[in-house]
Order: sequence, then structure tokens, then C-alpha cells
Amino acid sequence: MDSSMRRSFVILLCIFNALIAGGLLWFVIGKPQSRTPLLVPEKEAPESNMTDAERWTQATQARNLQEALHSLNTFMDKDALRQRTSTLLEELAAGTPAEVSEWPFLQAAMIVHGREATEVPRLTPLAAIASGERHALTLRETAFRSYVENRLRISEAFDEDELIYSLIDSLYTEPNSLSETSLLAEQFLVKNGVSPEGREGSFKTRLEDTLLDTGNPESVRITALKILSAMDAAGTLPLDRVYENSDRELRTAILQALASSIQPGEAIGWLEQIRPTTPEQEQLRLRILKP
Repeated sequence: MDSSMRRSFVILLCIFNALIAGGLLWFVIGKPQSRTPLLVPEKEAPESNMTDAERWTQATQARNLQEALHSLNTFMDKDALRQRTSTLLEELAAGTPAEVSEWPFLQAAMIVHGREATEVPRLTPLAAIASGERHALTLRETAFRSYVENRLRISEAFDEDELIYSLIDSLYTEPNSLSETSLLAEQFLVKNGVSPEGREGSFKTRLEDTLLDTGNPESVRITALKILSAMDAAGTLPLDRVYENSDRELRTAILQALASSIQPGEAIGWLEQIRPTTPEQEQLRLRILKP
């Protein structure tokens, strides 16, 4: 067999092997399926035939906040929605505590009511619910947040005697999570440039007192520390004393605050004496002390 015939034979053999391999691959994998494009445009939701009355009923029966919000957000008559939520929240503020099954609907109504309000007095029911100790903390928290956020949205004109500050001061004294939320609410106002004369100084003092008071819940002290750190006001505090009299979470928060504010190599003598109790604390300490 000459060389040209040998070459032709080799080529035919290769082609035959490739066809066999291809057939086996098709058999193992199966027939290729048509591919769906990576980006598929969302279909427009079909036009609902529900009336606003049916949407309201649907919201009252919602199993969670998201479902209730969806029903209220699809209301067609916004004026009617504002009237409904206003009446509902006024009755809640003056009436008896709501059943647990009503919470998702009431939370949604508070959020929508605050968002739709165009005048500060419209927010009064939210403030009343937030201050009503007979109501569930879940509802009070939602009412308070909606009140503060929308009070700022409607108008940036504030004075120290306004309802918002008496509410913040009142909730701060409560032995529950609203104390922590009140600190976050005032931080929200300060960050947005709202702080009547003298108020920012008293807020800083409140944060310092909250952090240094070992009788406060750990979560509230941590919140106070984080706000002070964001204000670049934690460095002047006796953090060594706070660290010594704190539990693990607050100790970690102190090290995190120092790691984000201390200049590399800056001497923090007391840190050399501490014994970290978690890997995170150990790594934060090394990061701070690293020359």
C-alpha cells in the first residue's frame, strides 16, 4: 500500500471514529433542548378586575406584611385610601389593642398612611400609636418609624418643642427595644441635617450616658457606641473601662469601632493587656495594634 493510500485510510478511520463518538455523545446526553434567553422580560401583570373595596378586604386577610402592602399599593382611589387608613389608625390609637392576626394589615396601613400623608397633622395617629404602651411593640415600632421618616419627608422645618422630640425622649426611657429605636431615630434626623439648637449636644450626652451605664441592655449600649463612632465621638470615652465591664458582643463592637477609627500604629496601651475571647476579637486587636 503506497503512502497516499495509507494516508487516505487513516483519514477515513478518523472520520469513522468521530462519527461513532458523536453518536454515543448524542445517546448519553439526549436531544438538545431549545435554550431560553438569559434575560427574559417580565410579563406585564394582567389587569385586575378587583374593586378597591375588595383590595381592602384582601389586605385585612393578609398573612404577612408583604401581602397586605401589595393589596393597599394597588388601590386606585388614593383619596379613599387616605381616608380609610386615617379612620382605621385613629380608631386603633383610641381603642383596644389589636389581635395578632391583624398586625400585618395594620403595619401595612401605617406604612401607606405615612407615605400618603401630605401634611404633618396627618401623622398624629402614628405618633399616638407609637406612644400607646397598651399596643404591641410590633405595631408601635412600625408606627414610630413611619412617623419619623415621613415627618422629615413632609417638612424639614423643626423646633425642639415639636411632638417628634417629646416622642423620642419618651420612648428612650422605656425598658424595651423602643429605647434603641429612639436613638436611631434621632441619628436619622441628625444625619439629614435636622437638629434644633442645643439638641445635638444633648443627644451626644445621651449616647455617652447610655454607653457608660452598665444597667442598660447590651443591644442599646452597642447602638449608642455605633452612633458615637459614626459621629467620630467615641475616641474621647473611657473605652477601656467600658470594655472591662462588658459582655462579649459589646467588647467586639468596641474593637470594631476602634479598628475603623484609630490610625494605624496609634498606641492603645490598654489593648495590649486584654485577652480576646473570640477569633474576631483577636484579629481586631491585632489589626489595631499592628505597627
